[in-house]
Amino acid sequence: MFKLLITSMGIALFSVSTGYSMDCSTPRNEIEFKLGVEAITFYKDQATQERSVASEVEAAVLKQGETLTQYFEYEGLSHLIHVQNVKRPNSSEDYILLENDKGEKMMYPLECKA
Repeated sequence: MFKLLITSMGIALFSVSTGYSMDCSTPRNEIEFKLGVEAITFYKDQATQERSVASEVEAAVLKQGETLTQYFEYEGLSHLIHVQNVKRPNSSEDYILLENDKGEKMMYPLECKA
């Protein structure tokens, strides 16, 4: 039990100490957001072409080395965001996967800037 507690504390400290923040979007900017350590901030475009915050959601985060995967629910859809290398984002490896309650899935490549 003590070993599990120490391991959990180590993982928590590791995730806090490896902070990151990056702006991401789909190729035609249908979806724009900022990835954070434990939250994703979605943006909406206004008529003036300025970005404003639409909403912020918490996410379950899995970080292994430089690979980041985040799971969350937003606007009735399940989302999975995968960034293969947070230090060097690459639109051929990074993606967002959306799934509705019927199990239908749509995948978009991501363009992220670290």
